[in-house]
Amino acid sequence: GEEHDLYNINVPLMVIGTFIIVIGWSLLNACGYGMHSLNSVDGRYAAELAFMNTFLGGSFSGFIAFLLKRHVVVGDHQLTPRYDIRSLCNGYLSGVAAVTAGSGVMKPWSALVTGVIQAFLYMLLCLIMKKVKIDDPMENF
Repeated sequence: GEEHDLYNINVPLMVIGTFIIVIGWSLLNACGYGMHSLNSVDGRYAAELAFMNTFLGGSFSGFIAFLLKRHVVVGDHQLTPRYDIRSLCNGYLSGVAAVTAGSGVMKPWSALVTGVIQAFLYMLLCLIMKKVKIDDPMENF
């Protein structure tokens, strides 16, 4: 019954945490994908492709969520800032997670498409969580 300010977030810590997670995740994708050997050309190519696709999927997902989330998840516009850093960070993390499985074999354009689709799925799930009234102030579910 009582109102809470769900938008009171320590933004610098959220951005630093997102940065640390994404760097670790991209290195995990690059080093753990394919033949596990950087001594061959194919192994290096798979690692480079996984590294690049991880950043492409996350970047496009974060960018779309950053720009469009306010319009998709309609709510109290006084509490929802126009450009929400939480949307950027969580959109980026969801895009990185979406391309992880095929990051070493997918083409860069398909990582981009996967990131865009994931951005809309992220916004849709945020809308569902808000409608169901599940308390998730960081939107990490």
